[in-house]
Amino acid sequence: MNETLKVLGNLKIVKTNKDNVVVDTREVPNLVVDKGKALIAQRLVNPGFTSNVPQSLAIGDDATTPAAGQNALVSELARANLLPTVGTFSNSVTDAVITFVGTFGPSIPSATATLKEAAIFDTPNTGGNMLCRTTFSDVSKGTSDTVTVTWNITIA
Repeated sequence: MNETLKVLGNLKIVKTNKDNVVVDTREVPNLVVDKGKALIAQRLVNPGFTSNVPQSLAIGDDATTPAAGQNALVSELARANLLPTVGTFSNSVTDAVITFVGTFGPSIPSATATLKEAAIFDTPNTGGNMLCRTTFSDVSKGTSDTVTVTWNITIA
């Protein structure tokens, strides 16, 4: 028997305008970084593991290619988190798929921005351990737009 366990991810980005009309949609793959794989492994076997579960989704404006050793977005603009102090964040599990959803409403971030990167973290506001990161072609977000990122992590 030859079995391989993989952690795969992809995300869907949906931008709506002030009238709640979808004006941009795209789907992109992501990279589960080294630290993210280590976090998953520790959760499986270590009952004393004290790291937080993923609880925020961040967006940024840098297109540097994702690399396995990265620990943060290159230029973070905002986080949607479980508190929620900025945006909203939720998670769910169906079979072997973990879904995270981050919503960045009007004025988040506070100025017009060109979004180019996103990541999932285990802390709500800043820093923390990054589970995964991706870059994508420019999403121009005006202050009246809403961007929703739906991120699926599949254990295959």
